[in-house]
Parts: sequence; C-alpha cells; structure tokens
Amino acid sequence: MTKSRRHLGLATALALIVLAQAPASAAFVFTTLNDPLGVNGTFADGISPNGQQIVGFFNDAANKLHGFSLVGGVYTTIDNPLGINGTVAQGVNNAGQIVGYYVDAANASHGFSLTTVGGVFTTLNDPLAGPNGTQANGINNAGQIVGTYADAGATPHAFSLTSVGGTFTTIDPAGTTGGAIAYGVNTAGTVVGSFLNGTCSHGFVGAATFDAPGATNGTQVFGINTPGQTVGSYQAGSVIHGFANIGGFNVLDATGAVGATYANGISDSGVVVGGFSDANGIFHGFSAVNVVPEPTSVFMVAQAAVFSVGAVLYRRRRRAA
Repeated sequence: MTKSRRHLGLATALALIVLAQAPASAAFVFTTLNDPLGVNGTFADGISPNGQQIVGFFNDAANKLHGFSLVGGVYTTIDNPLGINGTVAQGVNNAGQIVGYYVDAANASHGFSLTTVGGVFTTLNDPLAGPNGTQANGINNAGQIVGTYADAGATPHAFSLTSVGGTFTTIDPAGTTGGAIAYGVNTAGTVVGSFLNGTCSHGFVGAATFDAPGATNGTQVFGINTPGQTVGSYQAGSVIHGFANIGGFNVLDATGAVGATYANGISDSGVVVGGFSDANGIFHGFSAVNVVPEPTSVFMVAQAAVFSVGAVLYRRRRRAA
C-alpha cells in the first residue's frame, strides 16, 4: 500500500469515528421563563409554529392565575373579563390567535379564543359539556382548535373545533374507557393528547397510541409541530419527566427541576417550551433549544475530514515534484 493510500485510509477511518461518536439523541440548552408578576409561579404552555410568541400563565401574590404572552422578551398579561377566578393561555398560532380557558364566578371553566393580544375574546363552550365546562388547549395556523370538555358525569372528552363559530366534534381515541384530552394540533391537522384505558393514561398522536419508554404511570403528548415532532411528559415512579421526539426519543428534564418537568409545546424549528417544579415546589416556565447538529451536519464534518487530509497529500505531492 502506498503512503497516500494509507493516509486516505486513515482519513476515512477518522470520518467513520466522527460518525460513530455523533450523539444519537438531542441535547438542549434551557432558559428559565418567569413572568415578573408570577411570584407564586410561571408555566409556559404553548409556542407559535414560527417560534415568535410563547403563551402560558402565572400565579400572582394572591394565588390567582393570569394568562401571559411573551414576545421579544416582553410579558403581557392576558385576563378574560369573565375570568373572575382566573385565566389560562394554552396555545397560539402564527397569526397571534390565542386559545385557553377562564374560570367564572361559579368556578366553571370555559374555553376562549383571543384574536390577538389586546383583541377580542370569544367564549368556546362545547354543546355536550356539563357544568364543569370546556377548555381550549391548542390551535393551528388554519384556526382549528382542540381541547377537552367534561360531560354531565364529569368524564373528560377530547374535541376538535373547525374554527371559531364552527362545529365541535368529539374525538376520543379508540379504546378510551375513562376519558380523553386533546392538547395540540399541527398544520396538517394531526391531533395529540392523552386518554385513559383502565388505570393508566396513554398518549396519542393522530390515531396512534404512544407510550414513553420507561413510563410506569402514564404518558401525555402535549404538543406537535409541522414536521411531526412531538413533546410531552411521562411518569416513572414518583418523578414526572418531559420528553421530546426529535430524531428519536429524548428525556427532557429542565435544569433545576425537582420532581417534575412538563414539555408542553414545540415550534417548527424544534424550540420546546414547558414548566418545571423547583426544590420549593414553585413552577417556572422554560424554553429549550436543541444544540446537537443534525445528522447531515455531522456527515459534512466527517466528509470535510476526508477532503482535508486529501488536500494535504496533494500539496505534499506538488512540493515533492
């Protein structure tokens, strides 16, 4: 074997090592999100597909819940005027349309749609809901809204609403025996959520059931983006872990989390938002960015190693000539 071929063989081997050592799962950098008014906790529930707007809720000094919108580092409080006992913002689309629920004077929940921050509220009540009410949890760019309502017997059911003023449809997954909740919907109309079958909750993505690896006490799928990546939480023993299905299954435990992490929403670029409990039992919101390069990028690094060694050998041959 010539020296040139030996060096090229070494370069190829190095490239294969780079590929072999490339992480198979994502890694995330966390940023804590605390609304300045949330002295008793903050929780991030949703993020727009374009990643420009985050919504959620905070708990004030009087232990009342208020919705918030976060854009460009600025928090704006969202209070439904009918929400005597609290307002929670759950989902947002690229147009800035926000959905969630409010709690009235009788402690009944009602879903709402808000055209944009500072805009017009519309109450959303599923016609099959009993006295415990309706919650709107997610919205896509087409205006399709998903959520849950409790029937007269207090059993929760998942619903899909074509748009504000449109038609409610119950969408409990097959095999549901104890209730279902729809949490999110993407541009393609794929709905995610959870349902009870026996004594344990299972996640669902469209018509498919999803149980997180390692889950012992249930799985919930909270969000889905346009590429079909999903996020949620599962319980293993006494601990609740977040997860993100990005290039495979990834456990997503927030920095500083003690006992619970909830991954609630995901943008089209893979930014995850949610909430975690600290050592004092106070919740904080978070955003998490995937910092591991995509497989294509890793391959390009490996390919560059081959080309780099090849270029060195070429220059040496030129000098020797």
